[in-house]
Amino acid sequence: MGVSKRLLTIDLSLGKTQKISWCSFNPEIISSDGKVYDEEGCLSFPEIREKVTRYAKVRIRARTSMAKWFEMDGEDILSRCLQHEIDHVDGMLFIYRMSALKRDFSAAQKFARCNAMASVNSPRGTYMTNPLRLIFCGTPQFAVPTLKSARSGRL
Repeated sequence: MGVSKRLLTIDLSLGKTQKISWCSFNPEIISSDGKVYDEEGCLSFPEIREKVTRYAKVRIRARTSMAKWFEMDGEDILSRCLQHEIDHVDGMLFIYRMSALKRDFSAAQKFARCNAMASVNSPRGTYMTNPLRLIFCGTPQFAVPTLKSARSGRL
């Protein structure tokens, strides 16, 4: 694609009339509070849903499509979604937030394709050797125009 940006789009409308979606660049968590142990899933592994620990509340800092910095608070599902998607652009998958025993016990065959991609260990966890840097969460109606804009260099 030729664009070196950590791009995150999120759509939490979930069929509601109020549209809750946005696009941000280079998101980072700047503060957090509390912990929540709850079930999580991922489109990368649609057959897997397991409990993982995440922060209860987060504050992120990111840039808009117009390159303006902004900060945003998230809690509940928004907090979990932000953390999950920021992990993705950093090359971290939610299954690596599970204990090794749980990951292995849950079903080694389900993780085979992930284990083939992930082989770099660091103090922060196991990361993919060739991390995916572009993540879309939400409907194709939201994600596709954003991707086309990024590809054309307008973002």
